[in-house]
Amino acid sequence: TGNSGEIFLCMKHWTKYPFFIERKLHSKFSKNRIMNEWFMLETEDVNQIKDIIRKEEELIEIMKDNPFFVKQLR
Repeated sequence: TGNSGEIFLCMKHWTKYPFFIERKLHSKFSKNRIMNEWFMLETEDVNQIKDIIRKEEELIEIMKDNPFFVKQLR
């Protein structure tokens, strides 16, 4: 996870489902991957992240009692 460039934290978000949310964000922005955990995102992409996370969390809350879905949360 090393990065030789300067890094700026522009937002943070606490979630009960960090691994699921991370997988969804990696999938959503896969075309912007530059190396391993690093992505080149446009400002518009960054501005969408909170909405993407909220929608995924809402979906998880709706589906979390479904035994077929709950396997995906791990």
